[in-house]
Amino acid sequence: MLKWFDETPTDFRFFIKIPKTISHEKRLKDCREEISEFCLHIESNLKEKLSGFLYQFPPSFKILRKISI
Repeated sequence: MLKWFDETPTDFRFFIKIPKTISHEKRLKDCREEISEFCLHIESNLKEKLSGFLYQFPPSFKILRKISI
């Protein structure tokens, strides 16, 4: 990721996709620490070039109750 940071223009911004293991396999269940560690790792490398994170879920994903991450 440091290479991404170094090789992109100063005004370039990244949107990073949350890993499939979290969104598709675990479906956010018991992932609070894993998400936090992932996001902190990305943020520490991409710094001000990080615009956000994308959560993409499978079509079968249904929210049956409120999930707090």
